[in-house]
Amino acid sequence: MANGHAIGGPGELQPLALLFEYAAPLGLVDVAYILPAGARRDYHQLWGIDDLSYFSRYDGLLYFRINSLGAWILGLTDRYEPKRAAAEPTLRVLPNREVAVTGPALAPGDTLFLERFAERVSDAVWRLTEPRCLAAVEEGLSLVELQEFLRSRSGRELPHTVEVFLDDLRRRTERLRDLGIARLLECADADLAILLVNDRRLRDLCRIAGERHLVFRAADEPAVRRALRELGYALPPAAGAL
Repeated sequence: MANGHAIGGPGELQPLALLFEYAAPLGLVDVAYILPAGARRDYHQLWGIDDLSYFSRYDGLLYFRINSLGAWILGLTDRYEPKRAAAEPTLRVLPNREVAVTGPALAPGDTLFLERFAERVSDAVWRLTEPRCLAAVEEGLSLVELQEFLRSRSGRELPHTVEVFLDDLRRRTERLRDLGIARLLECADADLAILLVNDRRLRDLCRIAGERHLVFRAADEPAVRRALRELGYALPPAAGAL
């Protein structure tokens, strides 16, 4: 192994175990390993083991090399910068919004993610559709995440028609915001609704809906009830609550 260290004889069994069982799985060292049978011949001078094809499974550990992470952990370097492996392009995004698998089969997680935004056309082709994309946003997914996913899996910029499609959808979805559950309060007449919504204690909590209805956030209900009591009104329990 380039810039690696050769492994010694059977007297080093404990260091071999440490390297093979701990350092290598933690990613601190790179190792060169072969099948242990016949890998070493430097233990036959030990009495009683002449018939063994190998002394331990660590016989196959021939070389090790401290990698960049190991050097940082051991204090041999001041910084650790992991190398980013270039993702092999597996998708091709077409101008008609179809997404085709061109490389190895997609990982199950990638398939599930893509199917949240696109309808399957065939075994290896999906098509981005507005209903699917909007449903995915409603479920908490992001169109920006979709764009980054398609760029990284295709290895290139998206076609202009696809960028326009996704950017338009993203702008429209960002124009609405869910502020939570609201309560609807019905007043006996329009005059009472106007009186309440313009009161200084309620104007920041309520909005008028129609002629004689007020709407407020469910989270603001205690403050609304308190203000109504100060005005001499009481808000009965919601219909069907009793």
